[in-house]
Amino acid sequence: MREILFRGKRLDDGKWVYGYVFDNGIASDRKVFVGGLVVSDATENTDDRYEVGLDFEEADPSTIGQYTGLTDKNGVKIFEGDIVLVNWFGDNGKFVVCYEGGSFFPYQIGCKFNFNSLWDVWFQDDDGTIMEVIGNINDNPNLLD
Repeated sequence: MREILFRGKRLDDGKWVYGYVFDNGIASDRKVFVGGLVVSDATENTDDRYEVGLDFEEADPSTIGQYTGLTDKNGVKIFEGDIVLVNWFGDNGKFVVCYEGGSFFPYQIGCKFNFNSLWDVWFQDDDGTIMEVIGNINDNPNLLD
């Protein structure tokens, strides 16, 4: 089973936050949060062994992306919105990772490939293919030029 994880850019400082995603469900005043549970040792002032709290940060909805469950050649987790460089037998191409119809897809300008049929092949170093995260559409839109 793949890890369910999201990321989004915090509204207050623009830093990336990772975890679960929570949407307040109010269309007229939409707020989206990313984060999760925090479990720590209890303080000396309690009989409880652990303290459990929530740590969610408000994030820009346009930056929310889901983890694909896969990593690149360097072990970097690949998220929706990442820009990946693919070296297919010596030919390089840049792709944006997108989610559509229940599957993740890499989009290249004028071209769309299905991750289900090509994704596993791209991660096989022994057949001459290499994929590497080189940025994302929020921090590095210039990479799409």
